[in-house]
Amino acid sequence: MRTLACLAVSYVLGSGVIACTGRADVASKNDVQSVGGSTSAGQGGTTAAQGGTANDNTAGGTTAAQWSVLNSDAGLTQPDISDDDYATFINDANDFGLTLYQDVNTGSSAQQNGVFSPTSAQLALGMTYAGAVGDTAAGMKTALHDSLGSTKYFAGCNRLLRDLASRNLTVTDYANNTKRIELAPANSLWTDLTVPVKTTFLDILAKQFSSGMNRVDFANQPDPSRIVINNWVSDHTHERINDLLAQGDVDQTTRFVLVNALYLYANWADLFVKTDTQPGTFHTLASTDVTVDSMHRFGYLQYKTTTNFDLVQIPYVSGDLVMVVVLPRDGQFDATRTQVSAQWVLDAKSGLASTYVSLTLPKFKVETGQMQLKDPLMSMGMQVAFSGSADFTGMTNQRPLGLAAVIQKAFVGVDEDGTEAAAATAVTGSGGAMPPTPVPFTVDRPFLFYIQDKTGLVLFTGQVVDPNAT
Repeated sequence: MRTLACLAVSYVLGSGVIACTGRADVASKNDVQSVGGSTSAGQGGTTAAQGGTANDNTAGGTTAAQWSVLNSDAGLTQPDISDDDYATFINDANDFGLTLYQDVNTGSSAQQNGVFSPTSAQLALGMTYAGAVGDTAAGMKTALHDSLGSTKYFAGCNRLLRDLASRNLTVTDYANNTKRIELAPANSLWTDLTVPVKTTFLDILAKQFSSGMNRVDFANQPDPSRIVINNWVSDHTHERINDLLAQGDVDQTTRFVLVNALYLYANWADLFVKTDTQPGTFHTLASTDVTVDSMHRFGYLQYKTTTNFDLVQIPYVSGDLVMVVVLPRDGQFDATRTQVSAQWVLDAKSGLASTYVSLTLPKFKVETGQMQLKDPLMSMGMQVAFSGSADFTGMTNQRPLGLAAVIQKAFVGVDEDGTEAAAATAVTGSGGAMPPTPVPFTVDRPFLFYIQDKTGLVLFTGQVVDPNAT
């Protein structure tokens, strides 16, 4: 069986001379029940424990000497959002994520295999949004397609995280096959010892994102700190995402890192029989033919056909999650790819019908290297966040802090048992100068796919133009 994992990282850099401690280690996991000003059990308390002196509505003052502080493991508070507003939130999230992917998937990348996690990017930037103020927050609101306002937006993130966590199950089918879904979102905040993080910000992270905070010494041990965060990422994605932060991504001016990880292990509702997998021909986008391992299955699936493409929906066990495969007709790949949007996904659901399908699907693995998201995010309204006038005083009074880059890496694999995928998104910032920027359904040609939750949220999306390429 295959797994799916996704994570996002947001880290912000600031300038200044930093006091250091004599500690030789980099971080520890000391679960402290104090996260901001909330009195909810496990999600706050009035004491900023182990983070140094707390003052001016902040947690962790400039005399902080401990490596791990303010950790919350109690989970999310009950989200205050109506069903109608939540449906709007899901549509906004799809609108943001699919628009961002369209902006990234251009040029040469549009002619290659690719995978991207809209949800990973949205949750990482959502936590960052919680610390943005003034024009910076307004720009992020526009870029994130937040039509509800930040309070309901964060409540939407809360409900989404709860929904995703509720998908977990283990069942035994009629053939005595054990099938399961493991969908485990995780968030964390890593701050430099000297950063006085505001309890209002920590409360939002704890109550709406279920995130605690850990102290590390970015100022004096930036690379060991980077390794500690990478290890956290690896642990929370079952080692599917390693070395998310490369050397140089964290330096002495780093002030905090926000991390979102999303992990999925999903069996198909009906497994493909491995002995039915046979070599088949796939016509690549480069107009060459390659031989691929093709899986085969007959059965009733949700299916539709249009002038430009055919579409089939393949459920995972329980039916809460599905993979949608979109097969453009010959010569229609680019035209179909560029039309995919939140509204397009909604329209694609219209007219689906249970149809007896002879499905042929290639096994494939796709890995995307670093995708630079800064330029498309700026074009979507986040110019101020990347400028010298960025305002993140909702997190900390330390200034200046401005975002420098947003980067994602991703992976997906599909075989007879199910799906494996991983994604990582990093949002970086700096306080100094900004760095440079039986109905036959035979999938035998370039195709698109997305993995969708029953809420309608698109968790992963991508394209395959050559299944043999990674």
